[in-house]
Amino acid sequence: MKKYLQNDKGYSLLLAIGAILIFTVLGLSLITLTTNGIAKNSHREDTILAQDLSDKGIDFAVNDIQNTLEKQIIATPMGKTEFGTFLDTTLNKTNLKCPAAGQPLPANIGFHIPTENNNITKVCIEAVKMITNSSGITEEKDKYKRLVTFRSYGVVKKKEHISKTDVIIGTDAIPDQLRYAVSSNERGSLYFHGGVEVTGDIKSTEDIHIIKKAYSGWDYSPTWHNSVTLKMNPTLGSVSSKIILSNQANKIYYYNGNQFRNGKTIEYKSPSNTFSINNQNEIRSILTHSDKTNVISKSLPEDIINVASKVESVYKEKKFDYKLTGNTIEGSTNNLKRPVDSITSIYNEVCVKKDTKKPYDCLDYAMSDTNLVINGYSNNYKENVDIQGTYYIKGDVTINYANIKSNAILYVDGNVNVRFSTLRELQAGSSLIIFASGSIFIANISEYSDSPSIIKGFFYSQNDMTLYGVGSNIKVIGGLSAKNIYLTALRGKVSSSSFNIPESTQLVSNSRLQIIYDENIIKQYTEFKRDEREEFITQLNTPETIKRY
Repeated sequence: MKKYLQNDKGYSLLLAIGAILIFTVLGLSLITLTTNGIAKNSHREDTILAQDLSDKGIDFAVNDIQNTLEKQIIATPMGKTEFGTFLDTTLNKTNLKCPAAGQPLPANIGFHIPTENNNITKVCIEAVKMITNSSGITEEKDKYKRLVTFRSYGVVKKKEHISKTDVIIGTDAIPDQLRYAVSSNERGSLYFHGGVEVTGDIKSTEDIHIIKKAYSGWDYSPTWHNSVTLKMNPTLGSVSSKIILSNQANKIYYYNGNQFRNGKTIEYKSPSNTFSINNQNEIRSILTHSDKTNVISKSLPEDIINVASKVESVYKEKKFDYKLTGNTIEGSTNNLKRPVDSITSIYNEVCVKKDTKKPYDCLDYAMSDTNLVINGYSNNYKENVDIQGTYYIKGDVTINYANIKSNAILYVDGNVNVRFSTLRELQAGSSLIIFASGSIFIANISEYSDSPSIIKGFFYSQNDMTLYGVGSNIKVIGGLSAKNIYLTALRGKVSSSSFNIPESTQLVSNSRLQIIYDENIIKQYTEFKRDEREEFITQLNTPETIKRY
């Protein structure tokens, strides 16, 4: 018995057979798991690809609609109302509407987008809505935009992914100039002398010149003052401010020294440095405390407002029974009030909007065949004048030695000159908006004061614009746009006898010329009465994706 038990030859065979069986089972299990994993990965890849196709399909559909709208406004210029109708017609076509939820998308409905390997991408429009504010009201700037809900189907090897995206398509129907704190147009440049401060974005259709000197005096021999450079701040809610150049390789020039004049034209010496779009860090380094400023380049539309044509069209249509036939509007201290249509000069208050609280009727519009002049006597005897309403002026506007309160829009087929005056709101929320075919010149405003004149408004010139912030102290809440813009400013306190402020003091002081972009100026602008032809749609907003789900 002991002999048989000690014989292990058969036992080795059993162990070998058992091991083979175990490894066979494990191998088959591993193959099964691997096969299942490959299949799952394949299904997962198909699902991810289906989702990707679905998302890209929406991008394709949005771009297709955007191209359709852009081609139409280029081929057939249209006003706001006509554009709104065309927008609704384009978005509400029967062959683009989605079926009810859960129903398949018919072959003849929506966008069918070609894909590779027999995959399928289909997109339809589920809903088109007006854009409303928190009170459920559609504001003027949103009347020509729509909130569009797209539904997209991505299919890969029978794996289907359905996604939805809300996109805003259309335009806010405002001139391009109203989108920036400071902008040049018609191939013009921007010139920032000294410690000018801009909150918001700036745009130049040509070059930008940054000079570390401010100047006072506009005669043949300006006085140059040591200063700092342009400071830029982002607007509230923005991460950064932007310098926007045309994509035609425009430059930023930096000067650290006095310039000189040839007649009444400043001629700039060779710049200390020249920067392109690629010199982001170098550009930030020459600005004052502007580390959150980005420089970008893009195609810039020529959005020119033909002011002369606008004024002329009003006259030709003879819409109004009354005109301001005199060439002077003067302030007065005697509170004399007379009907607008009985005299050539208006005393104490310029009122051109209907106001039932007044003892006399006011006009809806005012027109002047010649220059509009508001004159006081001296710095010590400024006239107090309120300007309200919409003016069409075939001539120049000149304001000297006046305390102006305004809630007005002025179309001026000529030059605008404002000196030795103060500019204020007529009431909370009111504004002053000027469109001029000629130049705009503003100087000696709140001169030597530590408190700025706060001007809520927008100034546009088809020619050049010059604002002084050396002796003056100005804060524009709104924006500036002109062919060429010349801004000059110191930072800190000055007096009639001294403009010498140390650089260390200027670096921590308020600028005497501040331009602060205010998007509410768009609302102010659109509230004034304007006819359809002034508002031809010239460009669309970039489609804005609000939500993906």
